[in-house]
Amino acid sequence: MLFRIWDCPTTTKSTLAKEAADEIAVLACEGLITTKQPGGYGRVWRLTPLGAEVIWPVIEENERNDE
Repeated sequence: MLFRIWDCPTTTKSTLAKEAADEIAVLACEGLITTKQPGGYGRVWRLTPLGAEVIWPVIEENERNDE
């Protein structure tokens, strides 16, 4: 789910968010995703810097394997 949100941020009321509510709740509680944006909170789930740290090594490894 973390990669999916990184690739295509989803709204809080989307079908995906409803179907994966438990998983999204865990990701948010762990600080990996948030709806926070400059000036407050929005309606779109996005990765936090911590979430990016978690997925970045996997992305780099995939890129090396594609070469």
